[in-house]
Amino acid sequence: MRLDDSRDQPVPTAEVDNFLIEREEAKRERMVDPKLRWQVLQQAIAWGEQQKTVRRNTREECLRRQAILLAGLGKDAVPPVSERSGTEH
Repeated sequence: MRLDDSRDQPVPTAEVDNFLIEREEAKRERMVDPKLRWQVLQQAIAWGEQQKTVRRNTREECLRRQAILLAGLGKDAVPPVSERSGTEH
């Protein structure tokens, strides 16, 4: 908390932070041309859409890695759920 000179009352820090944030956002709004802001936003969206989605943990990839691991374990390995015969828990 800090003291506000005009009221000599403690002012919550969150209130001060919100005021500062609002003031800085208003300043930023005044400094940027709306057309330029819109162009930059469109470019950012287009760039994001062009990025390839990382698919490390897809179901197919997990099953492929599981099959490789199970093949390395030999006959003692537990078969994948899809290959188990009617044993439901």
